[in-house]
Amino acid sequence: QYLLGAEAQWQGISWVLSGYVSQRKQLVVASADLAVAANDPNGLPYVSTGRGATTGVEAIAKLFRKHWFGWVAYSYARSTRRDGPYAPLRRFDYDQPHNIVAMGSYQRGAWLFSARFSYASGTPYTKVESATYQPANDTYVPAYGELNGERLPAQHQLDLRVERTCGV
Repeated sequence: QYLLGAEAQWQGISWVLSGYVSQRKQLVVASADLAVAANDPNGLPYVSTGRGATTGVEAIAKLFRKHWFGWVAYSYARSTRRDGPYAPLRRFDYDQPHNIVAMGSYQRGAWLFSARFSYASGTPYTKVESATYQPANDTYVPAYGELNGERLPAQHQLDLRVERTCGV
């Protein structure tokens, strides 16, 4: 894993910018060849032939004022993997390229008002293109599209909070 970052402060705002690369090897992958021999009690249908990498950048800004505190963080990352030496490159199962979190609070006397907002890209998934009915088993056999070729919708959340501190 490699990381390069810089930090600065200017007019009550602190800034952090980082870039990173993380490489992985010997990732566990289900093996079609060993799946046939899965009834063997001494073996499992898995091999460690996968490789992967994540590259990304992250920026964070924090604000400190008399009654105000807040920060915002944004990260962009791409996570890909290859399940074997000749397998195609694909997205990791939990790849979420965009991630934003912002938080702010204001305190006045015994009262504290705060809010937090988060947004993240949707995770990838494999689309079922069609299915064929097998009457002998009364089941459907799916035909899949590209592995992790589609992405779920982005998700976001807003939290609001009001707090009052009472004297003892």
